[in-house]
Amino acid sequence: MDDMDPARDRGRVSIRTVADYAAHIPRGGAVGQAVGGALAITQETDALRAVVHALNLQLWQAGGSKGNQPQPMPYPEGTAAMKAKQDRIQERARRFREKHKTE
Repeated sequence: MDDMDPARDRGRVSIRTVADYAAHIPRGGAVGQAVGGALAITQETDALRAVVHALNLQLWQAGGSKGNQPQPMPYPEGTAAMKAKQDRIQERARRFREKHKTE
């Protein structure tokens, strides 16, 4: 049974087909950047980040393991989360300006 048979469903796609497509969305694309986390960067970028972290650990160990152990770089936030954060900041700034308005 083909889920993409337009004669059968008049162009509709089953939720199972959509789920299959979503499961295979490549990392680093627009959807991944909107979601954030590991999906926001490509596998190549993630591999380079792992190499940088391994080198930082080696340098830390060669230096006598002094100070805090290096942590891996955090994954980027999604564009939706960044927009929500920016909207909250703008709203707080607007309320502050309203509260401290001078005439």
